[in-house]
Amino acid sequence: MGVVVVMVGMGSNLWGSAEDQEPTVDELPLAQLQVQDALPPAPQVTQTVIEGSKLYYAFPAGQLQGLILLFHGRNGAGHSWFRLVENHRFVRQAVGAGYAIAALDSTDRRERIWNLRPQNNLDYKHVQGTLAHLKQAGLITAQTPLLALGHSYGAAFVARLGLGVDLKAIAIANGPRVDPAFAKRRMPPTLFIGAVNDPIVPLMDVQENHRYLAVRGIATVLLTNEPASVTAERFARIPGITPALAQEIYDSLKRTRLLDSQDFQVGPPKQSGWERAVPKSVLAFQYEIESQLDECYGGHRFSSEFSLAVLEFFRKYRDS
Repeated sequence: MGVVVVMVGMGSNLWGSAEDQEPTVDELPLAQLQVQDALPPAPQVTQTVIEGSKLYYAFPAGQLQGLILLFHGRNGAGHSWFRLVENHRFVRQAVGAGYAIAALDSTDRRERIWNLRPQNNLDYKHVQGTLAHLKQAGLITAQTPLLALGHSYGAAFVARLGLGVDLKAIAIANGPRVDPAFAKRRMPPTLFIGAVNDPIVPLMDVQENHRYLAVRGIATVLLTNEPASVTAERFARIPGITPALAQEIYDSLKRTRLLDSQDFQVGPPKQSGWERAVPKSVLAFQYEIESQLDECYGGHRFSSEFSLAVLEFFRKYRDS
């Protein structure tokens, strides 16, 4: 994965695109994604209902370093963080590093989006109810560092969440322009992730977010997902795809010239027709295959390639 990092020690319209979507999923059991890799194992997940909305959480076996609140994109759900491959890789790394994870459903289950209005906000109440539940269960205390990560529409919500919760740091992945009215009220240290070929959130908007906070003395980091070569290993991340089948997918893309001499894609995967190039047997994994291709293209996808950078950013500010 091509990554560009910009750091500073010490925009205006928030969102709505129907294209900002995670796949619609039925309420399936939380199957633990099992693949052979070097990441920590899948954590045990607990599901409950808080303030009328679902909550999924997992805690580390050892000392607790903090609680990371996770917010899904449009059309997603809290369990997206445990079912989608790249999201789940982040969860595994975070819990392996000692962090608890709490992934919430948005209260709007028709549009599956977050409420971005500060007044009478049921999503804020869900967050507060989540924290109260975990405290009452003895899983966290008032001193537990609180952090947050959101992708896409969830990133827009995270940008405003600090108004009601004492967050030590936040990460905004593929999120829209930060509303100046909220940024002026002092956002916590903020890590931004943008992508070169994101058709929904232009990279220049993410760069402007970064500059806007930097000139106001707010600690901020900018990570950029640049196009990267496609490898068979990317497809082998998907549960159900063996290394041999992953190699077959790669060979098919190469043979049909959808990859150039350096294995970069010759065009955006949503328009390349890659589905016609690969064996029909793998189309059962179509969403996840396209996710890997789009992430390698630098598109509008959550990328676990930035997991360690996000966790390092959280480590730096969690005790401040």
